[in-house]
Amino acid sequence: MQGLWFYFIIITLGIGVVYILRWIGKPSLNLKRVIIVNNLEDCRNVTRTLVRKCVAFPALGFDCEWVTLPSGRRPVALLQLASVDGVCALVRLNKLQGSDSLSIPSELKALLEDSSVLKVGVAPSDDANYLLNDYGIMVRGCLDLRHVMQRIGGMPHGGLSGLAESVLEAKMDKSWSIRCSNWEVDDLSERQISYAANDAWFAVKILQVFAFGRLKLSDCCILDWLKSYWNPFSGIPSFAWGYVDVKYKKKAMTLSEEVNEIQMESSMSTMAVVKQKPSKATKALPRAFCTRQTPLYHNCFMQAPDGAVLCTCDKKKAVWYVSKNLAELISENPLTVRLKFEPSGRAVGTVGQYYVQPKANCCVVCGKIDNCIRKNVVPHEYRKHFPKVMKDHVSHDVLLLCLPCHLRSNSFDLSLKRQLAELCSAPFCQGGNAKFTVNREKSAVKAAAKALLRSCDMIPEERQQMLRLVVKEYYGALELTDDVLEEAASMNAHTPNEDYDPHGMKIVQFFSIEDNGGLVKLEQMWREHFLSTMNPKYMPDLWSVTHTQDRLAIRASENRVLADELCVAGMKDCVSLLEIAQNERECKKHL
Repeated sequence: MQGLWFYFIIITLGIGVVYILRWIGKPSLNLKRVIIVNNLEDCRNVTRTLVRKCVAFPALGFDCEWVTLPSGRRPVALLQLASVDGVCALVRLNKLQGSDSLSIPSELKALLEDSSVLKVGVAPSDDANYLLNDYGIMVRGCLDLRHVMQRIGGMPHGGLSGLAESVLEAKMDKSWSIRCSNWEVDDLSERQISYAANDAWFAVKILQVFAFGRLKLSDCCILDWLKSYWNPFSGIPSFAWGYVDVKYKKKAMTLSEEVNEIQMESSMSTMAVVKQKPSKATKALPRAFCTRQTPLYHNCFMQAPDGAVLCTCDKKKAVWYVSKNLAELISENPLTVRLKFEPSGRAVGTVGQYYVQPKANCCVVCGKIDNCIRKNVVPHEYRKHFPKVMKDHVSHDVLLLCLPCHLRSNSFDLSLKRQLAELCSAPFCQGGNAKFTVNREKSAVKAAAKALLRSCDMIPEERQQMLRLVVKEYYGALELTDDVLEEAASMNAHTPNEDYDPHGMKIVQFFSIEDNGGLVKLEQMWREHFLSTMNPKYMPDLWSVTHTQDRLAIRASENRVLADELCVAGMKDCVSLLEIAQNERECKKHL
């Protein structure tokens, strides 16, 4: 009997401790301080404050507000950032005037571009795109709360207000009149301040609740779970970092389905594309990428007629040579075939040995073997404009990365693309370099007509009247009929830009000029960038940033490259090797 009482007391105490820990960790929804920033000096000071706040809990609530006119969206006017301990900064970007023009302090820019500090919200990637287009800030570390909600077993609905109601049991002011108010006004009203601050504050508090109150052992490692109960200002679940800078899709999906649904957002976020058979799920997503279901490296061997190993290759290629009677089967394990003709070149030096050695099917950064994706170290948007001689043997720059490492690498790639865009005067997504020009007036009319046709019952009457007025003014109509609305909703607001030059083409043209270093310099920049940003620990042996230079030098000595190709590559000094090889060849002919 005494033993039963002992166990009863222990269980009761355990329940009590867990209850107390949960009570201590219950987040308070009272903001400690709201800072309205109207000048550069205040912006620098509040940014330093937020950086210090992120040491304990590396996340900030993140949101943006702007003014929308019938002619289109104005630049972002207000940036909201909130720390988990209750400090919220309302940065009025439209007020940050430098000596001559609108400017953003380097401290704020560095914080927004720091991927180690999460920018938390609902659809934060959309706001990040607006900041990029308006101010050239590449916001990194965006985490959509709906990913985390879905991962721990919830079903996101109703945006941030829905999450706040279900997670924090708090109601948010989401009135249309305040959401669409003038955010460029000289002095923000109390209601505007409250609305804007809560948008960022509630977002970071929801993440804290996810980390502290709703985290399960099945969703994280044991250390994260223990930390989340011991300290309410730590314990961001490790799985959350896998969703950083991943746009949320509204359709409920499993993790594997979600990976397949991720699409290339723009040329700024170039991702590896893996061809797959069309199906009902993928017909509408021709540019989607998915993790590999088969190994990238089959490590089959191809030999020259004398038995010298030329390279490793995949099984399909080896079988094709045998089926065409171009090679004979030597061994099945490992699969080895021997060519019946003399190849144009052989494996020479360390360059050739790179293609001969077997390679591991794992992430070159962290070593994981599951959910890996091909990563083009030199993005395809540049490589496709290279001369043919530099498109051969591109497998050197095709590596395997797991999904989190792949997304992180793509995020880092944006910084180098931005540097190249500035260096070569080749903007990649905005201004005069856009592939299509957008007629703002037509775009606004089209959006208004679509809203009236599809969601009229859900729109307040006051807003409906404004939308009708937009369409009426464009058509000069006294009365809006369904035919007019249908015509407006189907109009084309995009016009092809005749002056459009792809970003990738302009970069390649710039480096093709001899004085700018040649294309091998561009390749080397991307390879060094990958090594410095990702710090890979499982790279294939003999992988080199000067691989192309070494390969073209060998080709020049074998008279297998043109002088013009060497000059474009930036290897004019190897032309002499080519001339020597040509002279030797001529001498052999005469003999």
